[in-house]
Amino acid sequence: MSSATATVTGLALLALAGVAGCSTRLVAKRDAETVLPSELVAHPEKYDGKHVNVRGYIVLGPEARNIFDSEKGFNDPHGACLGLDAPDQMFGGFHKAYTPKISGVFRQSLCGPKDVCLYWCSSSGIELDKGSKP
Repeated sequence: MSSATATVTGLALLALAGVAGCSTRLVAKRDAETVLPSELVAHPEKYDGKHVNVRGYIVLGPEARNIFDSEKGFNDPHGACLGLDAPDQMFGGFHKAYTPKISGVFRQSLCGPKDVCLYWCSSSGIELDKGSKP
């Protein structure tokens, strides 16, 4: 192998390693940024249409598919709340529980302008990823 070929091969491997390292850091950073519903409610324009990881207190029940900052936030009528939507899946049994992370796309307006939305505590919410189970 000539020295020019070895140099080009070495540079290509170095560039490939750099790209792999960057993509690993980006995935780790995305997974590390888990926010509370109150952060999304406070800054909806910052997150609208973006993939988010959210932690909080989930309430699933008749006419309820919501996530709050905490159980205390659930009991506060002025607490930050987001609706949860997963059109491709049925929500399982009703429950109330803390979750360390659910993922999906945040929508400032989860409900369409002519829709009647009965399940959510507010018009903002999260369209859950397929693998994200509340």
